[in-house]
Amino acid sequence: MTHYRSNLRDLRFNLFEVFGTGRSLGSGPVADLDPGTAQDLLGEVERLAGGPIAASYAEVDRTPPVYEKKMGLKVSTTCELTFSQDEPAIGWLLGEEHNGIAQMFQVIEWARMQVGVKAIGTLSTGYLNALDCARTRVQGADPTRAADKTAPRVTIDRHPDVRRMLMLQKAYAEGLRATYIYTADWLDRATLARHAGDTEAAALAENVNDLLLPIVKGFGSERSYELLALSLQTFGGSGYLQDYPIEQYVRDTKIDTLYEGTTGIQGQDFLFRKIVRDKEVALTTLFGEIEQTLAAVAGEPRLAATAAALAQALADVRAMVAAMLGWQAEAAAEPTEVYKVGQNTTRLLMSVGDLVVGWLLTKQAAVAVQAQDRDAGSGGQGEGGVDRKGDADFYAGKVAVARFFSAGALPELGARRAALTSTDNTLMELADGAF
Repeated sequence: MTHYRSNLRDLRFNLFEVFGTGRSLGSGPVADLDPGTAQDLLGEVERLAGGPIAASYAEVDRTPPVYEKKMGLKVSTTCELTFSQDEPAIGWLLGEEHNGIAQMFQVIEWARMQVGVKAIGTLSTGYLNALDCARTRVQGADPTRAADKTAPRVTIDRHPDVRRMLMLQKAYAEGLRATYIYTADWLDRATLARHAGDTEAAALAENVNDLLLPIVKGFGSERSYELLALSLQTFGGSGYLQDYPIEQYVRDTKIDTLYEGTTGIQGQDFLFRKIVRDKEVALTTLFGEIEQTLAAVAGEPRLAATAAALAQALADVRAMVAAMLGWQAEAAAEPTEVYKVGQNTTRLLMSVGDLVVGWLLTKQAAVAVQAQDRDAGSGGQGEGGVDRKGDADFYAGKVAVARFFSAGALPELGARRAALTSTDNTLMELADGAF
């Protein structure tokens, strides 16, 4: 609506520069969709999402009708059905006996993807609204001249802590966008493999997609809700008012951590179904792709520190997985070992999520570095004389946000590794009355 801020440039960057979606368009199972048409579709969706809207909708854009007493999504009604209240309910079996859960997951996995994408999209517009505010709100002098009463006032995006908040929002908004596009890319790989008659590759691609879904939904919704609080913080007290959309974004996004399986359920699904039951095949494939990026950027001095932090984060996550799989195996002889696993499934989900975000930001930075070199050599002129000088800041931002995240966020995985590997069952042995 009118408050929505899109980032079409970043979408195009991911699709066509990072993941190479354009290479498969116009042929095979997507022969009817060429890259140019895909670009046009993205532009049209952006136009529809951002408005303008009809005058009759202007009021409900920010003050929608309220049908239920809920924290957020107030215009969306929730239905509760009660069966067998007055007489016995009759059900009909659809599909084979004892296959209901498997059927449910065919539907719910799609829904979980949509929930995660919705949360991540809300974080993106929250960040861009906060960025607009920070670039226009004037308050205080530059900290280097704080004691100088004659110093000119500056916009708040010149203050270090605001700058930190903005860059952290950018890291997750853009890293999570890359995460759901990467997840969807595995479905593209499955489709292309199946079209080529490679059923084994198609099955692996679908398994990796399944592995990533709890990250998109559980990790994506948790981080989006968390970072939207920083979007509101950027506005200061004004963000608490309904004059601005951020308070609505915060309320509307909280539900994304709850429905279609809470984050705790996503963590259990991630470990037990997507790692243990899969015998780590999809996880090993994911780790292999991270290692490919590390190999590709080896020797690039501009990304040396970023790559080193990513490599350490990968080692930390591998150690976490190994510890949890060890407890899971020991639970066959000592059932209480599973308690240690249960205390850490959410921690593992969030840690792998941060690893994936850090990796994809590094992968984007590698593409950006190449683009910087290309544009420097061409004087800023692209194919057909297209002016690429406007992309200079965009690519610089990609390198900067990868460096920022690798220096400030990825090292936290080391502390989580230490906390996880030292887990005991003191928590589970504590008397209930002690809580």
